[in-house]
Amino acid sequence: MVSAPPPEPTPAPLRVVHATPESKTTAFIAPPKPQANQQSTKAAQKPFLQLTDISGVWSLASYTENEKPYISIRSTNGSYVVNDCSGDFTLYLNEPLKPLRVAANLIYMHQNQHFHVYKIPYGQGSSAESWLQSRKLKINDEFFTSESFNVSREALLQRCLNFAS
Repeated sequence: MVSAPPPEPTPAPLRVVHATPESKTTAFIAPPKPQANQQSTKAAQKPFLQLTDISGVWSLASYTENEKPYISIRSTNGSYVVNDCSGDFTLYLNEPLKPLRVAANLIYMHQNQHFHVYKIPYGQGSSAESWLQSRKLKINDEFFTSESFNVSREALLQRCLNFAS
C-alpha cells in the first residue's frame, strides 16, 4: 500500500493590530545638528589625501580640508605612505588590499576615504632615517621606494615652518 504524503502545514493566520495614537497631533523632533567644532574635530582626525596616479615618487601635497602639508608616496597597488608635520609616518592601505594580518609595527587607526589607515610607530618605514638608508622598503607586502624622499622631506619641513607661523 502506498500512503499519501502528509499534508503541508498551513501557517497560522496573521493578525494585524494598528495602534491608535493617543493624541491627534504629533510633534516633529528634528535630529540634533552637529556643532561646527565637532565637525572640525572629526575632519582633523581624518584628513583627506590628494590622490595621484603617479607611483614610486615622494611628492609634497596638502590635506584637502585643512591645507596642512604632507609628503606621500603611492605604491603600484594604490596604497600610500604619508609623512606630515607631526613627523609620524602613516600607511593608507588601499581598501581592497586589507589583509587578515598586518605587520606588528602597523597600528590600525581608522578608515578614511577608501583606505584603512595604520600608524607606523616603529620598524621599517617609521622614520626619515629608514627611508634615507634604503632604496626600497617593503611595508605590508607592498614596495615603496625612497626616490626623491630627501628633497620632498626638505620641502615638507620648510612648509611646516611656514604653516606654523
